[in-house]
Amino acid sequence: SAFKYGRGFYPSNKCYEESEKFVTRIWEQICALFKDYSENDLVFETLNEPRLRKHEHEWGYNSSCSKCKEAMNCINNLNQKAVDVIRLSGGANAKRLIMVPSYVAAPWAAFEKEFRLPEDSAKRIALSTHAYSPYVFAMQKNKDGKLANGRLILFLIKSLQMEFIKMAMVIFHRHLAGFGMRPILTIQPEGEIPSALFGLTMV
Repeated sequence: SAFKYGRGFYPSNKCYEESEKFVTRIWEQICALFKDYSENDLVFETLNEPRLRKHEHEWGYNSSCSKCKEAMNCINNLNQKAVDVIRLSGGANAKRLIMVPSYVAAPWAAFEKEFRLPEDSAKRIALSTHAYSPYVFAMQKNKDGKLANGRLILFLIKSLQMEFIKMAMVIFHRHLAGFGMRPILTIQPEGEIPSALFGLTMV
């Protein structure tokens, strides 16, 4: 084992056994606490930005990298394990909406053939994406927040729609411009940005 139980999870084969134990125990406790909490008022997300920390591809999936492929497989399995634990806990958790991420929760990683959505008896799975898009607007320091147009956000959301809405999937777009932003001096997105965020399958 690469680390002791209780220190978290890491998407690698070497760490998988302890990672699965950790994810299982965490979700058992969360489920017990919120078992009777209305399914309409609470949504679960299995993992937060699972990735290869301190790896050259920590923040971007690379399908030609064997370690990335290994990590994606571990993430798929951990997502499935979390979903199974949540559903077996019963109560409102049996039908609660569950969000699942791909590698580092990056939207483009969700298109990779190595990523798979977990099986779910309740059929209430939502893809979670953390876009930070456009990056200059959302995250980069000391930059003007003005955007020329909303084409990048529109393209991102429409691409996800085409891939996942056809499977009756819900998509949670987190950290798009206007949501996950660093403080910047000038924020002047054109009128199409809000419509891109709120008019296209935005949950």
